[in-house]
Parts: sequence; structure tokens; C-alpha cells
Amino acid sequence: MVYDGPTHLRYGTPSKSWEHWYCHTAPGKDLDSCKLFLPNWMNFTYHHSNTEVRRDHVKGRGLFAAENIPAGHFVLPEDAAFALRMDTYQWDALNEFLKTFPDATMYKQLQDFFYAYGFESESMGNTGWAVSGSCNNTFTNHGCTKEEQNLSPVDYVFDDEDKTGDVAFSPVLFRRPEVISVLTMARVDISAGDELMIDYSSFRSEGNTEFTSFLSSICESGEGLVPIEDEGIDDKEESGDEL
Repeated sequence: MVYDGPTHLRYGTPSKSWEHWYCHTAPGKDLDSCKLFLPNWMNFTYHHSNTEVRRDHVKGRGLFAAENIPAGHFVLPEDAAFALRMDTYQWDALNEFLKTFPDATMYKQLQDFFYAYGFESESMGNTGWAVSGSCNNTFTNHGCTKEEQNLSPVDYVFDDEDKTGDVAFSPVLFRRPEVISVLTMARVDISAGDELMIDYSSFRSEGNTEFTSFLSSICESGEGLVPIEDEGIDDKEESGDEL
């Protein structure tokens, strides 16, 4: 068998025409990625970026809606453009580097930045870590209950036609993996002034008991990984959101 490099590349980033064909034939036309996500994503009235960051003496910072956001609409979709990424190989290399040079302060700060503000990403080849580089989305705090969790990932795009498994390949998803891996939507109708909160449990790989314990401590104390200075947060620029 001869390796066909160009075909491989086309699977990596499917063409717009492939996406169009996929969404107009079975099974693609019956999937939520084609029926729901794609038309909503191309409709900019579904994009909401009007948010406000407020300070809190326990949490540090929190993110609040500055407009009404209907359920199913996307929140801060531009986050994908600002996200910083470190693949698994780079992350492992950084960890090994710090074992050898534990006094390399700025490298340790880089590791801490990804760990405190970032999340593990394993979506469509984007394995490793991602973190919001310069977007308000980074101040979204953990919701301890379903009632608090008014944001969620756009998980429905991965459902197959029978809702029994995951889509093996979809041009809709593979044309925009960076977007899908970080995109959030309103899980319920959100009113202006509501704090935007999401379930952090999806931020780490399954079975991470240490992170599960950390989330429990957040719900007990409200304090996360980013420290708040004793002098007070009203006139300081230190960050202190939960994660």
C-alpha cells in the first residue's frame, strides 16, 4: 500500500465543498453538527461577547453576562483565536525540563499559568493543554451545582445519528477543531447580570482524583488556584478567579 500524503492532508482540514456534501447526504444531514451547530455557528446573532469581569473578595474575579443570552447560543466564541496551546509532547518536555532545572523560575511560571488557568484538550488531534490567552472567558468560575452551571461545552456535535456513540469523522468538526475544543454555549437562558459558570470537571482527563478533590475544596471554600493578595483586590491587578 502506498501512503497518499495529499489525501491525508485533506482529511486533516476538509474542504468547504466536502462539508457541504457531507451535510446534504446521509448520515451527515441527520446529525446535530450539520442540523444545529453549523447553521447556528454561521448566524452571528448566536454569538455573544458582551460580558463583564467583576471582582470578589473570595473568588478573586468572576465573569458576568452583560446581555441576555438564550440557551444554545455561543458565549465568547472568539476565545479560540486567543487560546494558547501546548501539545502533550511539549507539556511532558516542560515537566522534565523543570525536574532537571527546578530553579528555572519563568519556566515554572509558564507551567503554573497553564495549570491554573488552562485545561487538558484531547479533541480531534489537539492533545495537550490549552489556555485562554487574552479573553474574558478565562475568568469563568466553577459551578458546583447544575443550577449554577449555566455554560457548557458544545458536546452535542459529537453525537452520532442514534445518540449512542461518537462521530468517527466529520468535516464540520475537523474544519474547526480549535473552535470546537474551547467553545462554550449557554446551557440555559441567561439574563444580564448573571454570573457565568461552568463545570470544571471536564478540564482534566478522567480519573484525575486529585483534581476532583480540588473541585470539592473550591465548593467548600470558594478559593481556587490563583492567589488573592492580602492587601485587597479592589485596587490591585492580581488575578484570583477560582481556577
